[in-house]
Amino acid sequence: MCGHATIALGRFLVDTHDLAVFPRRDSLVFDPESWTTKLLLHAPCGIVEVTVPVLGSSGGSDPSRSVSFLSVPSFTTALDLPVSIAASDRWPELSGRCNVNVDIAYGGIFYALVSASELGFTSGLRPETSALDIDAMSRATATLKMAITRSARLKERVVHPAHEDLSYLYSVMVVDDGLGLQVRGTKWVETGLCFFADQQVDRSPTGSCVAARIAAAYARRKLEKDDAWTYHSVVSNGFRGEGGFVGRVEAVVPVSGIGEGVDEGVVVRTEGKAWYTGASTFMVEKGDKLGNLGFNLRELVSGKS
Repeated sequence: MCGHATIALGRFLVDTHDLAVFPRRDSLVFDPESWTTKLLLHAPCGIVEVTVPVLGSSGGSDPSRSVSFLSVPSFTTALDLPVSIAASDRWPELSGRCNVNVDIAYGGIFYALVSASELGFTSGLRPETSALDIDAMSRATATLKMAITRSARLKERVVHPAHEDLSYLYSVMVVDDGLGLQVRGTKWVETGLCFFADQQVDRSPTGSCVAARIAAAYARRKLEKDDAWTYHSVVSNGFRGEGGFVGRVEAVVPVSGIGEGVDEGVVVRTEGKAWYTGASTFMVEKGDKLGNLGFNLRELVSGKS
């Protein structure tokens, strides 16, 4: 449920009229009251409802207004969970501390949420943070992630009752509470630096993690239903806040089978903008056997045909 991809794909699917690309394009319904149309995306975590602003019943998407989407039910499995860091693994900024407190939350995949200061980075994610600091954060978050995934006790916090294939820790999100340009109409702002998969850094606020962060904020009772918060990445902060997401609790839903003390989750509405940057056309000329047949590198290396 990649947030910036969902927002961009929502615009594209409304704008395309190529039924070979989107067979159900003509089934989309225009809402004349809100000047929007809705579509459903099937993601690994479930069905995501996307609302795209449009220019009219026969027009394309409206780039001046934000696309929004509803998350799958999101929930928190741990707040202030102490993670023990072995002496040999402690990074310099930790200053001798042996534990790091994290929140564990699910927003389409599992995230460990930790403040920059909790990791020992007192300057947080402010613009003056240098590349060296980000490298140090990468080492720290990689160590933290390993400490969580190697602990049988902590791994119990990243188990989804309905999605065994999503029951793993995908990312560590470093957050700086109160940092960033606050979007008008929102009550709070937060900036995050997402280290995901093999320590790649996400350029966006990360849509599934916005859902996870709102689930954690709701569990702490810092945020109520319909409260809107601004979420930034270090990139969107660098462009005067453009590219940030707005998230809010759309609905509170019961959840079961998650773990002790977890019986409530939230459906989060996340909104943001996407912009076209280009288009590509691929073709296969007559006589191009490679283009028609394709190839499998694994089979080529193994000598199979």
